[in-house]
This record gives sequence, C-alpha cells and structure tokens, in this order.
Amino acid sequence: EEAASAFIEAGTRLAAQNNHEAALTSFSRALEIVPNDSQALNGLVKTQITLGFSEDAAKTLENILLEQPDKKEIYYLLADCYLDMNNPSEAERVITQLLY
Repeated sequence: EEAASAFIEAGTRLAAQNNHEAALTSFSRALEIVPNDSQALNGLVKTQITLGFSEDAAKTLENILLEQPDKKEIYYLLADCYLDMNNPSEAERVITQLLY
C-alpha cells in the first residue's frame, strides 16, 4: 500500500505540472498494486478526461460498476466522462442509477 500511495502522490504532482502522460502511468501503476483504489481511480479518470480519453475512462468505470455497483463515487466519475463526451443523456442515466 505504501508503493500505491507513492504512485498516487507522484501522479497528483505530475498532473499538477501538466505532465499528464506520466501522471496516467503513475495512477495506472497504483491501480496495479491496489485495484479500484478510489484516489488512484479518480486521478486516472481525471487525467484520461484531460488527455481526451473519456471513452476509455467510461469503459473502465462501467466495468467496475458491473462488479461493484455500490461504489457511488464511480457513478460521479462516469457522469463526468459522459458530460465530457457531450453525452448528457448517458450522464443522466448514470445519475438516475445512483438514485436507485
């Protein structure tokens, strides 16, 4: 877990310096160590959105929700992805799922 935390911290710092490709790698490494870590996943998705990979992020999040439908933070991240893809109807669908 210490290694995952270090990768998350590195990813956060790299993203703040607009080094998004390296940040993406750091967040991915953290998730290899601790799958579905909330901080790492949040950083990964935000970085993917910044880099224009919203569709990839959405696919990843949809797969996580299939396995863990009770993780509310995933719904919010997924809605952000759909909004970034200019797909408000899918974002609305995701938020509606969150309410039920």
